Amino acid sequence: MTFESPSPSQGRKLAAIQYLRGIAAAMVLVAHCIQYSVERVPALAWAAKAADYRILGVAVFFIISGFIMYYTCRDSWAGNPASAGRFLKRRLHRIVPLYWLLTGATLALLLAGKGSAPLREILLSLGFIPYDFDGLKFRPILGVGWTLDYEMFFYLLFAFALLFPKRLGLPLVLALIAGTVALGQTGLLGHGIAGALAQPIVALFGLGILVGWSHERFGGRLTHRAGIGVLAALMLVSLPILWAAPPVATQLWPNWPLWGLSLVVVAAAAFTTAPDDERRFAVRAGLLLGDASYFLYLVHVLVMLVMEEIGERLGLVSPIETVALALAMFAASITAGIIGHKIVEKPLTRLTAPLFGHRKAR
Repeated sequence: MTFESPSPSQGRKLAAIQYLRGIAAAMVLVAHCIQYSVERVPALAWAAKAADYRILGVAVFFIISGFIMYYTCRDSWAGNPASAGRFLKRRLHRIVPLYWLLTGATLALLLAGKGSAPLREILLSLGFIPYDFDGLKFRPILGVGWTLDYEMFFYLLFAFALLFPKRLGLPLVLALIAGTVALGQTGLLGHGIAGALAQPIVALFGLGILVGWSHERFGGRLTHRAGIGVLAALMLVSLPILWAAPPVATQLWPNWPLWGLSLVVVAAAAFTTAPDDERRFAVRAGLLLGDASYFLYLVHVLVMLVMEEIGERLGLVSPIETVALALAMFAASITAGIIGHKIVEKPLTRLTAPLFGHRKAR
């Protein structure tokens, strides 16, 4: 998942990308709420397919990540260790503090519920290292953190490419991604760390880089209003595509209809120009949800766990009560994501800036 926001001026230029980040986080949340309901209400089995929206949300996030990494480095690709080091520091500062904080909160909830977590799992989770991969999935302590393991792996590949001039580094990072996926398909890497990371889903980062390269060459082509219309139409098209797409055993393997749709959606957003009036409520709300997408993505699991425990203690087990609780989970997660972004994530980012070689922001 990309959790790297463009700068304020870049964010205004890439408003549609910011909207899409928020929508993708909300799609993952919706999928988990649907999954919660389906698992407890047999009559809702027909809706199980909708849980695949998490595949679409994750694919959109990964393609956006590749796009944003290229976009933010396109003019500063100096081809030396200093530029690679600055890149990694920025990425670590953006990802690590909040992830560690919410992993700690998850661990506290686990221990409060009389669960346990071996020290090995704690250290590997905090280190963004996959473990216990069974060929289909792996889950760190904060379950959704598996996507960050891939995010960190991509950052390392991209940082290595930044050591070279752009004319060499760009094809190099694409070749590294393609080679990683190809090697993973041979089965030679097994189910260890390398085997877990060398999955086809890594190719989505490469697609995002290609979108960034195309954007650099051709720039915006859709007006803001037209671009939003295209995005809305594509999201509606996703409904029949979702139901027609064949089931997959894991998000790590290609789901061509949904991956293809994700690519088109991100490309449309990238080529959409900035809004004419940034003061409109819809524009401000969309940008805010995009800014809060990282906190929302991480915290919604904790919100759902807490509310599930409350529901069990209150005896909310009937179908209507279960669905109502799922809707409450959605509303509470969105609220927690936006408020937490303001009062937790932003202060934490300022507080930890000196640890990553940045001056503390005002």
